[in-house]
Parts: sequence; structure tokens; C-alpha cells
Amino acid sequence: MIDIKDMFACGVHYGHRSCFSNPKMAEYVFAEKNGMQIIDITQSAEMFTEALTYVDQIVRSGGRVVIVSTKQSAQALVQKHGEEMGMPFVDQRWLGGTLTNFKTVRSSVARLEQLEERFQSGRLEGLTKKERLILQRERAKLTVNLGGIKDLDSLPEALFVIDVAQERIAVNEANKLGIPVIGIVDTNCSPNGINYVVPGNDDAMSAIQYYLECLSSVVKAAADDFRKEREKIEAKNKPVIKKKQEAKKVVAEKSEQEEPESSSAKKVVKKVVKKAAEAQVVSEEPKKKVVKKVVKAKAEGAEAPKKAVKKPAAKKPAAKKPAAKESAKKSTEE
Repeated sequence: MIDIKDMFACGVHYGHRSCFSNPKMAEYVFAEKNGMQIIDITQSAEMFTEALTYVDQIVRSGGRVVIVSTKQSAQALVQKHGEEMGMPFVDQRWLGGTLTNFKTVRSSVARLEQLEERFQSGRLEGLTKKERLILQRERAKLTVNLGGIKDLDSLPEALFVIDVAQERIAVNEANKLGIPVIGIVDTNCSPNGINYVVPGNDDAMSAIQYYLECLSSVVKAAADDFRKEREKIEAKNKPVIKKKQEAKKVVAEKSEQEEPESSSAKKVVKKVVKKAAEAQVVSEEPKKKVVKKVVKAKAEGAEAPKKAVKKPAAKKPAAKKPAAKESAKKSTEE
């Protein structure tokens, strides 16, 4: 995928002046011409291929790579390709603590999302003109600084940095957290702290565009493969879900069939309870009439009718046993 002719055409091989060169990049310099250093482009092609292979592995596993370049010549390109790839990017300013103080950054992102939702829904009633302007400025400032990493919910798997000297704060934070760094390193920069060094020009717009186009093609292909694999996995899991749904339907149908029987039994029980209640009401009616008569007699001054008291039945005398008397007489005669 990496073509040396394209790299030559884009000016990837142009380095800085010899007076600004970094000794640590001497092994990647092919020659010096008119006080300018020429980068060994064969090494650049090999190392860039290795870096893109690593990016491909990350994206295929569902990871994310943050593109970082705040150079004025690269801001528009970073934003364009970052949005096309669907990857987070930083093109305006790297806020100190973006990685090491990630929770605080996420709170600022939440504030930005809240403001965007408020403006989109038009919930600005009751605010004065000055208050609206203050909210608009706050929203614009947060969008500039955090708009590219708005969808970054967790720490990224790698950083792709153009001009590592200018983005040294981002490189240091990634090194502290153990996040791999892929860096475009010019001859005036130091390769220290860069896990995947790509020697090349980091100032020309043509070279920056070439790097981002290669990265974009790799990321898009890997993301498509990852999406297809995920769809296949979901398709395999769908039959199990369908079987569960069918089982639920069968259970629901059985319960519907059993419902009429249970409802008929409930109706029979209700009828029995109703009859028992009616019988109890009928038995209580005479008692209510007696109570009413007593109350009426008291109101008229007469004595309340006394209830007839049943006398206990007289006990019958126990019959004497004649056999006992005869046995006594026999004993006296003898």
C-alpha cells in the first residue's frame, strides 16, 4: 500500500536544515544537500507500514486511535479525515490532563453535550440576551477544545501524532499511562517516547495529507471488517433469541387457554358466596324486627317484652334395682 514514488511526490523525504538537526535522528538521514537533510525514504516506508499494521490490529479489535496535530497547516486536514474515519481527534489545542485527568475532561464534555441539547431543543425561555450570549460563548469554547474527543468515553488504545516536538505534552501523558504513540518524526525532533517512529516531513501540507490518507484507508477497511464480524456474531445469536420468544408465545397461549377454566371456577365460587350471604341476611331479618319492637315499646313507656325463659327439665328419679334387694333378703334368710 505504501509507495515510495508517492512519498517522493508528496515531499516526505525533505528534512530540516542541518543547523537544526537532532543527533538522535542521524541514523534516518540519507544525505545532506545545500544545507538540507534528506530522509532515507526506504526506512520511512518500512516503518510507516509497520505502524499502519499496528493501527489495523487495533481497529479490528474495536479500539480507537486519537489523531493529534495542532499545527495550523494540519488543523483542517485532521478535522476532515478524523470525521471521515469516525475516530477522535485534537486539532486546536491539547488541554493539559486530557489523558491523565480524564474524569475532569469527561465532565466538561458532559457540559458541552448539555448545552448542545439545550440549544437544539430551544429551551432558552426566561433568559436575557446577555445570558444567551454567555451560553453561546461557553458552547463555542468547549466545541473548539473538546469537539473532536466528544465521543471518547474511555482512554484510547493509541495516539497518532504529527510533529512530536509541538505535541510533547500529549506524548508525555501517553507515556505515563502506557498508551502507544505513533509519531511522524522530523529531523529536528527526538524519537524518545515514540513507540512507532515514522521519519518524515511534518511541515508540508502535501506530506501531512499523505499520512492521513493512508491512515484513513487502513482505518476504514478495518472498521468495515469489524462491523461485518459483529453482524455475523449477532446473526448467530438471533436463532437462540427467536427460540426463546417462541417459547414465551407458547406459554402465553397455554395460559390464555387455561384462563376460561379458571374464570368459570371463579364464577361458581362467587355464586356460592352470594347465596350464603343472602341466607345470612334472611336469618338476620327476624332479629332486626324484634329489636325494632323493643325500641318502639320503650319509646311508648311500656315494658319491653321479656323473652320466654326456658325452665330446665325436671330430673327423673333413678329407678332402684330390684336385683339388689332380693340378694340382700336371701342373705338375711340364710
